Amino acid sequence: MIRFLVCSVAMFVLGTGTAVAHVTAHTPDSPPEKGGYGTVVLRVPNEETVATTRIEVTIPPAHGITTARTRPLTGWIPTVRRGPGGVVTAVEWTARPGSELAGGDAHYEDFGLTMGPLPSDVDTLVLPTTQFLANGGTVAWNDQPDRPAPVVTLTEPSGAGHHGERAASAANVPWIAVASLVGLSVVLAVGGVLLFRRREIS
Repeated sequence: MIRFLVCSVAMFVLGTGTAVAHVTAHTPDSPPEKGGYGTVVLRVPNEETVATTRIEVTIPPAHGITTARTRPLTGWIPTVRRGPGGVVTAVEWTARPGSELAGGDAHYEDFGLTMGPLPSDVDTLVLPTTQFLANGGTVAWNDQPDRPAPVVTLTEPSGAGHHGERAASAANVPWIAVASLVGLSVVLAVGGVLLFRRREIS
């Protein structure tokens, strides 16, 4: 019985070990805000026996992202692809000869980019990713159950209310200053009149 359980656990671990090595999206800074700009790092493993020579990340054009800047990565050439209106549709990294991502579960690479403005009408940004292999094959991470697309969680804009309150307060400052000056002028004028009349009486 014990031997059976050990074998079962071993088979479960071996069966799920490769599934753990998904392409994932990380946000090294604070979580990106809706409507703002954010930095995303895609961690790409290579579960295949051959090298990965190119990575392509699809940016859904419906989100209207117009800026994408890649983080320098030694041995890889980045390319930002755009559609009508300058909307970013994809970001690619192509390996120089000798810099390919080697095959095997022990190998991975991080691909970083900063982009925006991020959509304000969704809670998550899905980034379908494709690995191009040295033998001409591809591995698509596009929301299939066994190869899900990397997802970035977007947060609500922070401090929107505070900024509005500060702006309103700043707008009120000139009026407060004017009112104070007017009040001071009235006090001085009344005081001057009373002093003048007092001198006339004496």
